[in-house]
Amino acid sequence: YQRRVRVSHGPVLLTSYRELCEHHHGSSDFRAIAKTFSHVLVRDFPQLSMKQKTPLRRFIIMMDLFYDRGVKLVLSAEVPITRIIDLEVTSQLAADDVSC
Repeated sequence: YQRRVRVSHGPVLLTSYRELCEHHHGSSDFRAIAKTFSHVLVRDFPQLSMKQKTPLRRFIIMMDLFYDRGVKLVLSAEVPITRIIDLEVTSQLAADDVSC
């Protein structure tokens, strides 16, 4: 994997949420990570929200690809794992929704 946003030791990748999910990474980037590493450790993982759908979508795509390839994902999160995604939907449009 060629992007310089990570530290790796053999098959283990250490990265931050910001480096992994807030940049313009797509499924091909996550697929390359999954092919290269058996374990991915993500630090500083925030609570995700339906109000910011783009990072949430990236995370879901990443998790799906990692699962399919058997990559172990370890998160160091700001909230308990049971609250990692805030599914509360308000009547306001999410920040990255496009209205017609």
